[in-house]
Amino acid sequence: MEATYEFGVSDRMRAVLSVKHPKKPIHGTERFAHILVQVIIPDECVLQFSGIKVDHASRVSIGGNVSKPKLDEQGQVEIDTQIRHDGGVSPYSCHLETSTVSLDSMVKDYIGDAINTDQFVEPVDLSPVFAQVTAWKKIIDDAQPLVDAAEQERAAKYTEQERQETLKQNREGLERDRKAEEKRQTETRRDTCRKAWIEKYGSDMLKVANNRGYDCKSRFLKEWGHAMLGVDYFLDFKGVITTQKRTCPSDAALAEILRLETLDWSEIGNGISFQVVWLPHGVDVEYSDEPREVVEVVLNEPYFDTNYYFYLR
Repeated sequence: MEATYEFGVSDRMRAVLSVKHPKKPIHGTERFAHILVQVIIPDECVLQFSGIKVDHASRVSIGGNVSKPKLDEQGQVEIDTQIRHDGGVSPYSCHLETSTVSLDSMVKDYIGDAINTDQFVEPVDLSPVFAQVTAWKKIIDDAQPLVDAAEQERAAKYTEQERQETLKQNREGLERDRKAEEKRQTETRRDTCRKAWIEKYGSDMLKVANNRGYDCKSRFLKEWGHAMLGVDYFLDFKGVITTQKRTCPSDAALAEILRLETLDWSEIGNGISFQVVWLPHGVDVEYSDEPREVVEVVLNEPYFDTNYYFYLR
């Protein structure tokens, strides 16, 4: 099929045409100059590409896009296997790496190259353009078995990846459940230990509060300190007292450590510790603000998961 194609020309093309084809009329304005080019399009291509249209004046317009395969340095097709460098597998299918090319831009480039290289002869046979498109299509079609094989591998790896992920989630779920149950049991054990101590040593009001579901952590600790350590110990409930290491304890402090070690701590086990420390800023303002040496008692288990500190006045 022979038809007329409207081709926009650049200033460079205008210069070449003025020298090599001075009789070729250039239409339009400076912003959009164009020439009318007689072209030949193979009949089978006219039938194959639906974007090729001809108006009543035999002017052809070429629309639509074609796929151009991407080739590596060795000229082999590039396949997106959907498998990442870290081994992770995408749920999406493999596909051939291609770029989208406008068929009309290919025609324009072909005619432009012919003008710039002084090979412009009308009618311009566009067969090489469509031959290139056909060659691209063949490369894509021939590569389909490779794509299918890659997809089969991807699907198998993705299935295994999902299986492993399910197993991982199941393990993590079981571990979360185990930790939650362990935490619940630990909290129940601590609560039971506190209640047992309160029933055995607590004041009447602490028992009343405990039986009515009140936490009363501070009251429990104060009563525990007075009952187990002695009334000369006070609780630093908020942990505001600053301590430093005591390098050479006094005889009195060491004697207090020995006294504490003789007490029966079988109900507590390793949940209590004693040491002599230095208070560079003293204790609470209520008692003293001078630096001093004190015996520090630390309590946590079996009653709490947090350290609570007692100091000898």
